Amino acid sequence: MKRIGSQIGQFVGSLMTTGGTVVALTMFVSTMVFSLLVGLLFGLKWGAVSAILLLLLSSPVLLSWGLVPVVLGWVMLRGSKNLKREVIRDRFLQLVKAKRGRLTAVEFSRVAELELSVARTYLDRWARECHADFDVTDAGEIQYLFLEPNLLTNSVGQPFEIFEQMREKVSLP
Repeated sequence: MKRIGSQIGQFVGSLMTTGGTVVALTMFVSTMVFSLLVGLLFGLKWGAVSAILLLLLSSPVLLSWGLVPVVLGWVMLRGSKNLKREVIRDRFLQLVKAKRGRLTAVEFSRVAELELSVARTYLDRWARECHADFDVTDAGEIQYLFLEPNLLTNSVGQPFEIFEQMREKVSLP
């Protein structure tokens, strides 16, 4: 659900930012062109006066149809990016739980729907934060070991308590 929200936020935010920018630039440029024409026809003084008047008269439209959508679009894009990071972290934690702490970059890449290099970057960072170990499989793949023996052996009643504790430890890049 978060992934869909992230994609919708990214799409709507992009539309709002682009549309607001186009409206704001169009209004500003048309005001300046009109003022320049008035200045050329009736003198520099009247061109400056017309520019000030047009900017004052069009400022409510410029703000409501131009700058507000740009700001709201930027906020939506930012929120979408944060939501996407949360989705990646949640999928990582689910995979850690499902694989009992042993996973490869290829597995994470597939589950999180990321490029392998990006998945490896996330895993490397989280491995540093969680003090993970590494192992090489028989196939030659590097396996990340998100196992903290003291957490696993001390867990009474919960076979994989590290999952909940990792949620607190793993920060979003």
